[in-house]
Amino acid sequence: MTRVLLVSPLPPPDGGIAKWTRMLVDRGLPDGIELEVINTRVTRSHFADSARPTPSELLRNWRIIRQVRSAVRSGRFDVMHLNHASLSRYGLFRDYLIGRIASAGNLPYVVQLHSTLDLALNRNMIGKARLKAYRGLFERAARILPLNTPTRDSVLTLDPSAADRCEIVPHFITSDQIQPREPDDATPNRPLQIVYAGSLVMAKGLAELLAIAQRVNGVHLTLIGQPSGKFEQRYLDFFRDKCIADRVTLTGQLPNSEVLDILAGADVYCLPSHTEGFPMSIMEAMQAGLP
Repeated sequence: MTRVLLVSPLPPPDGGIAKWTRMLVDRGLPDGIELEVINTRVTRSHFADSARPTPSELLRNWRIIRQVRSAVRSGRFDVMHLNHASLSRYGLFRDYLIGRIASAGNLPYVVQLHSTLDLALNRNMIGKARLKAYRGLFERAARILPLNTPTRDSVLTLDPSAADRCEIVPHFITSDQIQPREPDDATPNRPLQIVYAGSLVMAKGLAELLAIAQRVNGVHLTLIGQPSGKFEQRYLDFFRDKCIADRVTLTGQLPNSEVLDILAGADVYCLPSHTEGFPMSIMEAMQAGLP
């Protein structure tokens, strides 16, 4: 029996790495592999709020570190899998400490990078400290799993010795659960059905979605997701305005099975996000046959 300690977020919210983790846990692992999760779920929005080292954030990260230290000291695990995304400005330093704890306890660990690591974005004082922490995290890792080629190149720039330990692993979807779209071409004058699924935040293109609803006639926009801040909530009030309310459906957050059903009846998927690593929603839309 191989016992794996998975350090990763779980829903809610149901998106990003948390969705990835839930899919992995629900799908199950091969016989002979036992999984235990330490949940690193954020309790604030990492899009709507600044990722400041507030007391509550420091306490949350300290609790995660204590859980990892206890698990490593227990000697029950054969390997640690650390899921990392550079969404938080300071979350890397927690993951660096987690890597140090595993290394000190002789527990080999795999670090999986779920977002694009761009070295050019780390040029100030804090950025240089982040790059040093990344280098330390990579040097001690038994395996490094970047999301894409640019991130792999960044890893090898920081740690050239990692070439034999570095392998690209893109995100995945359970495609057998996704049905091909079934457009309703028989309805006369039917609006073009456009779907968005994700957090309703500015970084995902909330303002651009509003512009679509306001300016483009002959479309119906379905927004699946939840807002995460007062600023985003004000934008949702515009979507409810009587001038465009008949063009927009706000569903709130839905289970993935219901999201897939909506994709099957849509015409177009729209993700006007300002930045993405490897969005699973795009793969789901492609599997459904949506432009």
